[in-house]
Formats: sequence, C-alpha cells, structure tokens
Amino acid sequence: MTVPTLARAIGRFVSQLRYPQVPPAAVTLAKLGLADCIAVMVAGNREQAVATLHATLKTLGGPAESTLYFGRERVSAPSAA
Repeated sequence: MTVPTLARAIGRFVSQLRYPQVPPAAVTLAKLGLADCIAVMVAGNREQAVATLHATLKTLGGPAESTLYFGRERVSAPSAA
C-alpha cells in the first residue's frame, strides 16, 4: 500500500468536488477574489513596471504563440504565463 502524496490527495478531492458541495460563502469569496484580481490587472495595465515587463518579455524570443493580457502583443507561452 502506498501513502498518497499531499498533491495527489488534493487533486483527488478537487476532481471529485461538485459545485453544489461548495459552501455559498466560499463561492462569494472566490467571486470577490477573481473580480479583485481582474480589477488590479486593469488598473495597473498602464503602469511603467508593466511596460518594462512587456519589453523584457519581447527580448526573450521564442514563438509568438500567446497574447499578453489586455493587448495584442504576442510572446512565447512560457513568457506569457
């Protein structure tokens, strides 16, 4: 018998989880967190640090296979991630 790793145990739990099982308070908090994340990305999109990051990512090269958020620039998938 093998002892499951934490990652495997969490993966099994998540893969079997269904929406009705999630407490309403958790759903509300998850929606708030997602909305906050998107709002921060929109608000910071024109900051100098973001422009510097985009310029740096362009210099890394690779196939132009993925877009950066809120723009038309394309960089490699690892750079976009």
